[in-house]
This record gives sequence, structure tokens and C-alpha cells, in this order.
Amino acid sequence: MAGSDGHIVKRYDQQLCALKGLVLEIGQYAVEQCKDAAKALIEGDVDLARQVVSRDRDINAMDIKAQESCVELLATRQPVASDLRFVMAMSKSVNDLERAGDEAKKLARIALKAYETADAQPSAAIFHDVGPMAEAAAASLDRALDAIENFDVAMAVDVVQNDDKLNEMLYAGIRRLATFLFEDHRNVRFVIDAVFALKALERIGDHATNVAEQLIYAVKGKDVRYVQADHLSGGFLDAR
Repeated sequence: MAGSDGHIVKRYDQQLCALKGLVLEIGQYAVEQCKDAAKALIEGDVDLARQVVSRDRDINAMDIKAQESCVELLATRQPVASDLRFVMAMSKSVNDLERAGDEAKKLARIALKAYETADAQPSAAIFHDVGPMAEAAAASLDRALDAIENFDVAMAVDVVQNDDKLNEMLYAGIRRLATFLFEDHRNVRFVIDAVFALKALERIGDHATNVAEQLIYAVKGKDVRYVQADHLSGGFLDAR
């Protein structure tokens, strides 16, 4: 197991590594769903949006498999200390990654709603902020997964401390979208869709932060969910 000296029972190590690998697989799938859903919305690609919606079932299936693996480890191995924290952290992380996939599906459904009909379609400018936010959300999720893969607490802390970036992008995007309402009241429906899309991407960032916080808990044994982000540096995590 990464971050440890291994166990006497080799099969136990293999099970822990398999769980970690499955979590990373789910995470990468969620990242790709996020990118594809955003692309479908920006480019009006209805076929790609349908694929994203359809592929959500794959994440659900992997979610069930990972949770079953966690239950099996708890029941048969009765892990303690760092191993117990790791299993519990992975279980919670899987839940967040599955929800990130759900947010990507929301993006795809917004694309279908906007472009599937032949009547009035939105100006590309309305979804201008989706691209940068999707890139930031996917990058945050990627860094959280890298933190899990390498048991890198510093990287996990960086993800947590950069959570405000997506919040700022959300508010800036909403302010910009308000201008479309003043220009033409017929944009109302599409502006609302764009706001929901930006909010979905902000939530993906929140899920990435949750995953990073779980990695910190697994390695350091400290629950930092309610600790201010700027307090996580300077030796706080090493204090007893």
C-alpha cells in the first residue's frame, strides 16, 4: 500500500491497492465526463451530450463496486488506524466522485435542452464562461486524484486552498450573464441554463475539495472539513 511499509498478508495489500485503483478510475471517468459535457454545451454537440448522459451508468456501476469493496475490507480485514482511515476516506471519496459525475450529466442535459430542438438556440457567448470553469473544475479534480495516487498531502492542501477560485469564477460569470438579460429578454431561458451550468461546475470543484480533504484525513488522521483553508499550512497538520 502506498504510504505504508506493507502488511504481512500480501492479499490485504492487494485489496487496498485495488480499492485505490478503482477510486482513481472512477475519478478519471468523472474528469472526462466533465470535459465532454462542457464541450457538448459550448459546441452544441447533441450527440456528445447524449453520450455523457448514457455513460453516467458506468460511474454508478463503479460506485457500487467500490462501496462493496469497502464493505468487504471492513468486514473481513477489520482494518485499524491508518488502514481504517484509508478505507473510510475512499468510501466517502467515491461518493463525491459519483456526485461529480452527476453534475457532468446535468451539464449534458442542459446542452440537450438548449440544442436538441430546431427553434431558437442560444448565442455561443452566453456559455462563454463554461469553458474556463470546466477547465478549472477538471484540473481541481485531477489534482485531488493525483494527491490520492501519491499520498501527497501538500497537493491535497493546495486543492482545498484553491476552492475559492471556482467560487469567484461563478460569481463573475453570473454578473456577466446579467448583461444578456438587459440586451434581450428572450435570452432569459438560456441565461438561466447558463447559471445552472456554472453552478454544476462549481459543485464539481466542491467535490474535488471534499476528495482532497478525505486524503488529508487518511494520511494525517485530521478531519479538516471545518478548518479554514488558510490554516492548513505552517505546520497545523503536524501538530498533535
